[in-house]
Amino acid sequence: MGGAPVAHEIIERYLTDALRPQLTDIGVPDRRIKNISASVSEQMMSCIGHWNDEPFRNALLVIGDEEGEFYQPEATADIRNFVVVTLRNSMLESIHSDTYQPSGKGRRLTPEDIKAITSAAIEYFMKIDFQALAKQINLPKHDKYRTLSKEYPVTWAALTQIANTNTQVIRYNPIPVIAKPSLDKLERQHEKQGMCFEESRAQMMHIIADGYSLTIDYGLFHTLQNVLARKSPFLVDSFKGISRNIEKLLIIMEFVLGNDLPVITSNYLIANGYIECRLSPVKPGHDIEGMKSNWLNGEGLTENHKGWLGIAVEAYG
Repeated sequence: MGGAPVAHEIIERYLTDALRPQLTDIGVPDRRIKNISASVSEQMMSCIGHWNDEPFRNALLVIGDEEGEFYQPEATADIRNFVVVTLRNSMLESIHSDTYQPSGKGRRLTPEDIKAITSAAIEYFMKIDFQALAKQINLPKHDKYRTLSKEYPVTWAALTQIANTNTQVIRYNPIPVIAKPSLDKLERQHEKQGMCFEESRAQMMHIIADGYSLTIDYGLFHTLQNVLARKSPFLVDSFKGISRNIEKLLIIMEFVLGNDLPVITSNYLIANGYIECRLSPVKPGHDIEGMKSNWLNGEGLTENHKGWLGIAVEAYG
């Protein structure tokens, strides 16, 4: 028997014994459970398949570091971040969003449901030897995370630097940009004509979206267009505040960074060739007040980063 089925069986056992029963109890339709399971399985296989490539693994898992540190039960950072990146940042988000319309006795996932689901995953995977498992996996040429890392090189280089460089201020050779990136891969939602910069920022903070689909609402679209026009930084709270869909996250970051502008979050100031990091990540905010609290928290920040977050507070009122 080849190696790949072993990994598949371990992931399938988790889906069968834990995730699917949890979603069934909540009343999620079978078709939706099937789609979520496929999303999670694909992401877990790709992540584990690259587990022994430490720089790559670190770059991928750093996306989950802002949340993983606060997940329970206690486990290594890699395991908790693995659960964030492959499970929490999956199609699971689509049944947690305000746009989800449950049927029958079903309901939208609550924060308590999310905690139960992620905790069960940590308990399961903390017992798995990922290094041994990775040696048994023969990934296809176009596996999910490897493909994305190649499609968005500027952003992937930045994540690699954050994850593998143990300094607060990071300088590296910028990645050459042959063609300016666009937002064409994202489907645009209905937009309001004549929206000004302040209105677009306000819409971005209050828009209802599912957090996972490859769509871009009019508030975020106009914010990014104005960021480009004004040559100003893109200010957000966290990676998950951009999107829980890793492809959408990379598309948006690549658009900003590839147009020679910085992405500034509560924890990172990221430019192509230059990064500043908060010494210890703060937990992403769940609403505008939580975001403002993070932006006002100067603990562990460089003065430059702190100054830009102060501008974010002023910008969003």
